[in-house]
Amino acid sequence: MRLEPVDDFIQHGGASLRPPTHAKDESLVLEGVVPGRYWVHVDSSHGYASAVASGGVDLLTEPLVNSQRIGRPIEITMRDDTAQVKEQSRVRMRRLPEASDTFAHVYCVPAADSPGRFAEVAASADGAFTFLNLPPGVYRVLGVPTLSTEPRIQKP
Repeated sequence: MRLEPVDDFIQHGGASLRPPTHAKDESLVLEGVVPGRYWVHVDSSHGYASAVASGGVDLLTEPLVNSQRIGRPIEITMRDDTAQVKEQSRVRMRRLPEASDTFAHVYCVPAADSPGRFAEVAASADGAFTFLNLPPGVYRVLGVPTLSTEPRIQKP
């Protein structure tokens, strides 16, 4: 879990979980959080955060407001009913002579009223891509072709 300041131009950074203080320390504590407004990000390699709340505020859609030195607990509900999207685009990308690599960035964008989360992957030159561990929801999948070119050296 980590905190990211809501305001772009503030003087302090975010915060993340502190490491354990001893071998049996299982507490999860955010240290060094100064008063301010923060987006709460919960990342996991196994599942997703289906609910994040503090003081009755839904932190998946609203920022965490920390106005005290000692904040309220943050309650997180994790789920593991994720999905996988494996696809190959129907449009084949043509390799250009000046391009060293041709591929696409593919974005999975949740609908406004969907509990899903934004995700991005790179598709290979043949158009294949896979999204792993997507939370249930309604998504739009968008592909944007990208060209990577290397500088050409001209011989005299």
